Amino acid sequence: MLPLGFAGFADVSGQSLAELAQKEKERRKALGKTEVRIYDDSSLGGRGRSVQFVPAGDDSGTDAGQVDEAAEEAQEEDPTNTRAYWRDRKAGIEKRISDIEAQLNHPGFSQDPDNLMRRSNLERQLEQARSDLSALQAEARRKGIPPGWVR
Repeated sequence: MLPLGFAGFADVSGQSLAELAQKEKERRKALGKTEVRIYDDSSLGGRGRSVQFVPAGDDSGTDAGQVDEAAEEAQEEDPTNTRAYWRDRKAGIEKRISDIEAQLNHPGFSQDPDNLMRRSNLERQLEQARSDLSALQAEARRKGIPPGWVR
């Protein structure tokens, strides 16, 4: 008599691994080829990033090249969905901020009384540029852009 812990092992059938593999192959053939769907922004109602669901396995009917091509086509359709686009927009705003701050922090600028009106204008521009940066980050969040692209 076997101990209780090994009772499950005593009931193992005599099938070999090769027989199991053959049965699985036949089962997959009986199912037939399944349609592979690639979900993108248009099929999801335009929300967030592109999502692709591809079933695993060699008999799925597609290969990695087809999936990559579909992803590239989806990205080519919308240039605003690229890392470079968002980085460039952010860099432009940050450059504007740094240029304005450099003008405001210039030693001779703040001591000249004639620059009072210009200083006020630059401070408004700086506030607007910082607001633009916050708006860019909020827009990216709404569109489902990865946070690292605009950080």
